[in-house]
Amino acid sequence: PRTRAGARGGGGGGAGRSKMAAFQSRTIYLNVYNLTPHNGWLGSVGAGVYHSAIEISGREYSFSNEGVLVTTGRTGKQEDLHERLELGDFEGSMNLVNQRVSELRQEFAPGTYNVLTQNCNHFSNAFSTALLGVGIPAWVNRMAGFMSW
Repeated sequence: PRTRAGARGGGGGGAGRSKMAAFQSRTIYLNVYNLTPHNGWLGSVGAGVYHSAIEISGREYSFSNEGVLVTTGRTGKQEDLHERLELGDFEGSMNLVNQRVSELRQEFAPGTYNVLTQNCNHFSNAFSTALLGVGIPAWVNRMAGFMSW
C-alpha cells in the first residue's frame, strides 16, 4: 500500500493485474466528523471530540453499538464534516476489503462499543492498519485517551 508518505508496498509492474481487473488501487479516506459545535476551540487545545469512518470506493465503514456499519455515502452530515484525510492507496480487491471487515466484526461486535476503549475511532484505526499498515492520526481519538486517565 502507498501511504501519505509515498511509500509503496507490493510488487510493481502490471503483468498480474490484467488477470484480475478487480485487483486495483483504491484510495482510502478518513472522514472525521465534529460531535460538538465547540470543536473549534476544543480542537485548538487538542481536545476535540470526533466521530470517524473509513471511506473506500464510495462506501463508508464505521462502528457503533450496533457493530460495524457499511453505508453508501457518508454517515455524518456534510456540515459536520471536520476533515477528510487521504490515508493512502490500498492495492487489492473489494473481496479483500470485505474479508478485513469480516475479521474486524469479531472484535467490533454489536454491543461492544465503549466511548473510551472501543469507539468508532478505534475501529477506524484498526481498519486503516489492516488495509494500509498505518493508523489514523492520534488527534482524532485523543479525547478518549484523556478521559481514560
